[in-house]
Amino acid sequence: MINQKEIDLVVSAMQRASEKLLELYRLPLELERKMDGSPVTNADRASSEILMDALNQTPYEIMCEEVPIPEYNKRKIWNALWIVDPLDGTKGYIHKTDEFAIAVGLVVKGKPIFGAIADPCKRRIIVGNEDRGVRILEWTENDFTLSIVEQSPRKKQDLIRLVKSRSRQDKAEEWANEKLDEEKLEFIERSSALKFFDLLEGKADLYVRMLPSMEWDICAGHALLRAAGGEVLSMEDDLPLKYNKNSLFNPNFRAISPHFQRKELDLSN
Repeated sequence: MINQKEIDLVVSAMQRASEKLLELYRLPLELERKMDGSPVTNADRASSEILMDALNQTPYEIMCEEVPIPEYNKRKIWNALWIVDPLDGTKGYIHKTDEFAIAVGLVVKGKPIFGAIADPCKRRIIVGNEDRGVRILEWTENDFTLSIVEQSPRKKQDLIRLVKSRSRQDKAEEWANEKLDEEKLEFIERSSALKFFDLLEGKADLYVRMLPSMEWDICAGHALLRAAGGEVLSMEDDLPLKYNKNSLFNPNFRAISPHFQRKELDLSN
């Protein structure tokens, strides 16, 4: 459904939004609290404006974390829509951890068909869909021409590497120790959608999330995993996650790297 012109438009906007985030990263932030208590900054809004300006040039509806979201009665008739997180990992951005991202996914009839995630600090964007596969693009501070980064295949090893949230409230490690107690486990802590770089580059095998999350936190990464041969499955019914639901909260889920071949493991909830 998505064409190359639209992909180029998204990638260019994400590159510009990344540079804006890096510019503001070095300055004092204007910090506010949303109704749910989560932080929002002028950087979130600046990135959102750049992305919205670009995406409004496409024929698809837009669901963006920093823009008022219509009620489900209106959204449910949307056939195709962008799901956008203009600054995923705001807390990491505030605390200067370098672990924040920009995520843009395209959903058709509840299914994620295209995804792009930017890592501004490393000036990289991972982009893909099922028709074109997945590529990692990069640029430099002084050269804004995107170049393709070759991916190295995952090396065979005995360890199962599980990437998880840094939050102490996440039960992912407890779940893994129960389900995979006969396997050697290595835990990797990572903030934001950067976890999907690890999964897609073969640096991690599983991402388990047992904390509240929203559709814009996972949509782009889900699309990218599907494009590469991976998947994101709900802990509730062992089915792929759906999007543009009445409730925008995700169920607990596990994301499976396309490089992870241990199909014989019982990973159901």
